[in-house]
Amino acid sequence: MLVHSPLRVGSLVIAVLVASLPLARPAAAKLPPLSLDVYQRTPSGEQGKLLHHFSAEELGAMPQYTIITSTPWTARSTFVGVRVEDILKKVGVASGTFRLAAYDGFISQTIYVSDVMKYHPIFATSMNGEQLQIRNFGPIFTIFPRDLHPDVFNNYRFEASFARQIKALEVD
Repeated sequence: MLVHSPLRVGSLVIAVLVASLPLARPAAAKLPPLSLDVYQRTPSGEQGKLLHHFSAEELGAMPQYTIITSTPWTARSTFVGVRVEDILKKVGVASGTFRLAAYDGFISQTIYVSDVMKYHPIFATSMNGEQLQIRNFGPIFTIFPRDLHPDVFNNYRFEASFARQIKALEVD
């Protein structure tokens, strides 16, 4: 004779109900797009006119360069991306200064176009073969060849130029 206890039947019903629920999935983190906006800053230092929007496709179609170096936050790594000077040339900037704006509200120190032309930094979109995400400095991370010129780059002015989570370049 088969006897069903209420506790056992209740447990079975709960198990069946739980098994039939859709699996809980964490909400997909909203990732910032891989793109770069270039603005002209106003005389008061505010973000002004949009000069160019570089989409992921446009950035990917530009020549890609590699820099192997350490940063203030990483050990020696391999970074790949477009040269900052190629972005500046595309928007007609040959001299002067600019700043970088990040998703977290950070604004870089002033960066001189002459330093860009001399040291050829890149806007890295990958590190060690993996696309950069917001959690690991992405979607864009400014990389100067720090290890090739430690006497130049191991100071606050340049370390503050290694901007991460970049969303915009603001030309002064």
